[in-house]
Amino acid sequence: HFTSPIRRYSDQMVHRLLAAIIGWEPLSSDVLDARAMTDLTDNLNHRHTMAQYAGRASVGLHTLIFFRGKEVVEDAHVIKVRDNGVVVLVPRYGIEGVIFVCGAGERNPFAFDEAAETLRAPGCSLSTFDKVRVRIHVNTEKAHKPKLELSIVEPQLPARAG
Repeated sequence: HFTSPIRRYSDQMVHRLLAAIIGWEPLSSDVLDARAMTDLTDNLNHRHTMAQYAGRASVGLHTLIFFRGKEVVEDAHVIKVRDNGVVVLVPRYGIEGVIFVCGAGERNPFAFDEAAETLRAPGCSLSTFDKVRVRIHVNTEKAHKPKLELSIVEPQLPARAG
């Protein structure tokens, strides 16, 4: 288990405070400067947030590199149903993505049942926890911004209207 050095320092600060509270060791004078501690914790929190963003961006980049030039069909599970699509999880790759059943301004071929968390159309329904098959590929239409795209291949969805 790897812990970020940014988090380790804040953990060390907390441990020093706890040690002082239980009388294990005296509190150093620099910890008593409220303004300095506020500045330090604000800096630590900012750096932690930036490290999280960098980690997510790195995963996103490597996912695009892995799928570049490939078209993969894989099992997925619906984890959320919206009025215009579903959120799916592809366990094999740890990918979560939104799949829209209609575009902006298009007529939605599905009826949304919020209480049942289901989209229904003639011959097809999508509900939370349903297993589906999805196609995964990288859309390179915008060369400067490739995008991972997922689409449902099973069950067959109604044709999209323009």
